Amino acid sequence: MNPDYQRLFPEFKDVDPTELENTSALYGHAKRVMKAVENAVSSLDDAFSFAGYLEELGRRHKARALKPSYLDVRNTQMSFFMKMSGCD
Repeated sequence: MNPDYQRLFPEFKDVDPTELENTSALYGHAKRVMKAVENAVSSLDDAFSFAGYLEELGRRHKARALKPSYLDVRNTQMSFFMKMSGCD
């Protein structure tokens, strides 16, 4: 994980990067991210519900001081993994 990104996550900021992939905190975060993707996909047919979900997700992440470039990297990674999974 990029150290700049790692500092944005309170549960990861003090973990040695070489040990990070073996932590339950990273596993838990990955599960939450995938649940967020599932929730987003599930609510695509309901624009009102989808907008509410995205607003709440944004509220929860507001304190993290995310930069647009961080989201660009995340989008690139997400696209890569979706293509690798056959979801292109």
